[in-house]
Amino acid sequence: MNTKQGLGFKGQVRFFITDSKQLVEELNQINKTSPVAAAALGRSVTITSLMGLMLKGDDKLSTTINGDGPAGKIIAVANGKGEVKATIANPHVDIPLKENGKLDVSGAVGNGYLQVVKDQGLKDPFVGQTELVSGEIAEDYAYYFMKSEQVPTAISAGVLVDVDYTIKAAGALVVQLLPDASEAVISRLEYVFTELKPMTTLLQTYTLDEILDAVFDGDFEVLQETDVKMVCDCSYEKFETGIRMLSPADIIEVKQEPFAEVTCNFCHKEYQIDTKNL
Repeated sequence: MNTKQGLGFKGQVRFFITDSKQLVEELNQINKTSPVAAAALGRSVTITSLMGLMLKGDDKLSTTINGDGPAGKIIAVANGKGEVKATIANPHVDIPLKENGKLDVSGAVGNGYLQVVKDQGLKDPFVGQTELVSGEIAEDYAYYFMKSEQVPTAISAGVLVDVDYTIKAAGALVVQLLPDASEAVISRLEYVFTELKPMTTLLQTYTLDEILDAVFDGDFEVLQETDVKMVCDCSYEKFETGIRMLSPADIIEVKQEPFAEVTCNFCHKEYQIDTKNL
């Protein structure tokens, strides 16, 4: 199982942790991402996958990082079963490294906002939106939780791209304070996250349980383990329905050709829609 969730410090906090290397590498291969795009997309989809596990079963959510940087929009969709998909507008963005030699994710993302839409089977979906505070992804999601959902949250997330552009390590840890969290627990977590090594460094050396043991000083309980995986629900029927919803004028134009060629933004599967049935 590549994802664990549970409680820490005698039930005063809840946590979600994942090793998302395989997931991010699959997205890397699908999108042919540059290193900085892989890092931006990987961080976002990793955190979104954990947010999906905060929901029930078929309930789902989408997150959109809408920045004015060259990476463009980053969209991720996840549900409570561990199924996730994601896409980035400009997967080939290439900008200089930071002065410290790190990938400039914030430069690729730019300024803008993070929007979260939750579909939990209610009449109207929940929509929350906050500004991007850094463009480094983890801080932006933590700020969203605090401002939009009023849940104090600490997030460590990272993606390490190897010299051959494959994903060497990827993962995230999300820790949220529960209402009865004591000041001592809050201070402990503040210290831990200040001193915590990057997730990509930890994941190359330690198991998820060993990381949790260090964070919670052994005081944690894993309640659920889940395999998070890339699942795209696109289909011929969905694209055909989408074309049928176009204006009459647009449909007439589409029918000028025997087939309408469409490509899924998430898995890049190509479909040829027979226009004679429109």
